Amino acid sequence: MQTWIWRSLRIDLPDDWEMLQFSRNPERGRCAFADRYQFRLELSWRKVGSSPDFPQMIKDYESQLRQESDRSVIRRISHGMWSGVDCDSKAMLSSRLGRYFEAESCLVEIVLIWPDVRDSALMCQILSSIDAYSASNEGLQRWKAFGIDLWAPKSFALQKCTVEPARAVLSFTDSHRLQNQYFERLGMVSHWLKVPVSQWLREQSPKGIRISAETAVLSSQHSIETITGIGRLRMVLPCFGKRLHYASVAWICPKDGRLYRVCSHSFAPIAPEVLASRLSCCTEKEKSK
Repeated sequence: MQTWIWRSLRIDLPDDWEMLQFSRNPERGRCAFADRYQFRLELSWRKVGSSPDFPQMIKDYESQLRQESDRSVIRRISHGMWSGVDCDSKAMLSSRLGRYFEAESCLVEIVLIWPDVRDSALMCQILSSIDAYSASNEGLQRWKAFGIDLWAPKSFALQKCTVEPARAVLSFTDSHRLQNQYFERLGMVSHWLKVPVSQWLREQSPKGIRISAETAVLSSQHSIETITGIGRLRMVLPCFGKRLHYASVAWICPKDGRLYRVCSHSFAPIAPEVLASRLSCCTEKEKSK
């Protein structure tokens, strides 16, 4: 099983299930996971003011399913705090359950799609793993997806997620899109990286940034290159002329051979070692925090 954390929701799924669809909207959205043959699970969320009337909600759900297919066989099911139904139809077998997470004021629903027979043990294992991942004392929110395990400011929203062969990027920004943090994981490094990591990191710095310092630190056998600098916001008041602190760190993990990078544009400076601690690549670096 592997752990995914998306929009503060944690779920453990089989290793060969991958996220093929996702939503960035924290108020209402869904993620869909598939194995190599078909979609297997949908995870949906919706911000609500209070816990819904689950008995009525399930009753309405049953009516909807029967309208969609007169031949559906529907059975009530539950597991812990989860309530829902099993649905057997000619098209597919599915299990559909919901739960309200009070700390997040969030209604979470999942749909499990079974290729031939139900796996009750797997369903219970998945349901037991789902939880709302609260923010840290430092106001950081954990995300874990596409090989990236990170901590971003909870006040920042996921602006962009890019998943390509040998490259995954998650980018977060504040509500004004002035401050941001950028997390990147790159593979096949030996095929394209022809210069030292320190030089590559400098080349990635955006235009308009005046580099003020470059250093290298060693953390749990990880040689981490760092850059700090200053830029300015060319915008209308009240941000005109305001300084923007830039920090960027990068390293090649000796365990998996991939290159990891974190960048930050912020009004307050962030120490490079703090920035580096917000992205994990292996258990050794995780222990060094």
